[in-house]
Amino acid sequence: MTQMDSLTGIAIADRCKFDEVLPLEWQRAKRCGRPVSLVLVAIDSFKSFNVEYGSAAANECLRRVAQKLYTVGKRAGDLVARFGETEFALILPEINQMGAIILAESIRAAIAHLDIPHAHSTVAPHVTVSLGVATRVSEMDLSPEELLQLAEHALSQAKREGRDRVALADHLGQAAA
Repeated sequence: MTQMDSLTGIAIADRCKFDEVLPLEWQRAKRCGRPVSLVLVAIDSFKSFNVEYGSAAANECLRRVAQKLYTVGKRAGDLVARFGETEFALILPEINQMGAIILAESIRAAIAHLDIPHAHSTVAPHVTVSLGVATRVSEMDLSPEELLQLAEHALSQAKREGRDRVALADHLGQAAA
């Protein structure tokens, strides 16, 4: 399901694979009446990191973050994907909301513990991440695309509230910190 990402050197999926797997996992969860969680991860203030430290250091930062996501956030059956230039996504089949929040907090702490210096961060002297979490049972009247929108909304909320945090999409589709 995955292939080697050329930049990070980690066997993670790309955005196309993510777009292919999410509806499949949604349908599988729908058949079983199980939850699906989606976690979006964005590296905070990455543009200023790139400007300050250069592209070689920025690429190394991406590699280290990807490796940590892969080791902390991946069980058999989960998908870790590069979602954007500085964003990652985790599709977590059969993980309920509490499990997804616990995992997201573990990821946030693990990235902070990498202690990658970031002199121009607005939140910490090291690289941090913001995470948006959405969990739904697929039998609800939502589509996989709406689950993604909920996770994106939660990620935006985490950024608006100061970054270096996890935000959760609540039952109304609004983000709750």
